[in-house]
Amino acid sequence: MSVIGIDVGTDSCVVAIARRGGVDVLANETSNRSTPCMVGFSGKERRLGEAAKSVITSNTKNTITSLKKIIGKRFESEALKAELPFCTYNIVNVGGDARVQFQYNDETPCMV
Repeated sequence: MSVIGIDVGTDSCVVAIARRGGVDVLANETSNRSTPCMVGFSGKERRLGEAAKSVITSNTKNTITSLKKIIGKRFESEALKAELPFCTYNIVNVGGDARVQFQYNDETPCMV
């Protein structure tokens, strides 16, 4: 029997499989054992992990990183206010909740 474990951190995630008395950490498409937790939106494309990281400098407003620090926070919370100076993307107030705003398919949707 095999068991898969996923560790989703603030900046990266790791996937491992436990089998035959040992644990193997799986490599991603670029042979790294840790994948960046980020998603980038550009035109009609979505880029995840390493692909989003490779274009973050040219797409800062539409590349979402460290989302775990924002999820579930109220817009007026002190914890969120401390994070705002480090965010390159837009965080908006929707009914008192913090939401990340980005461009995708020529629209401006909000994401939790």
